[in-house]
Amino acid sequence: MNKFNILLFVFILPYLLKNSIDQKNILLFLCFVSILLSHLYKQSQDKNWEWPRWACPYVGIIIGFILLVVSDDIIVKTIGLIKIISHIKKDILNYNNKYYF
Repeated sequence: MNKFNILLFVFILPYLLKNSIDQKNILLFLCFVSILLSHLYKQSQDKNWEWPRWACPYVGIIIGFILLVVSDDIIVKTIGLIKIISHIKKDILNYNNKYYF
């Protein structure tokens, strides 16, 4: 497990879950669930496996936009902004799993 996954599973996802419960916001909870399931599925696959070209950048950008707009918390908004930028960067530069660094 690399540094990003440790950061994601230990800090970001629990914080996002707590924030969605505190705000009683179903959209934030759905973002949490979709990020959790997509990253767990990605971890369970072969290292060379990638999401389909249409799915990864666009769904990631939409989730980032929801996090940015819906949340009242500045940390969650920052996570959403980072998610938007990283998925746009992945789409433009066509990086393979290096778009968060």
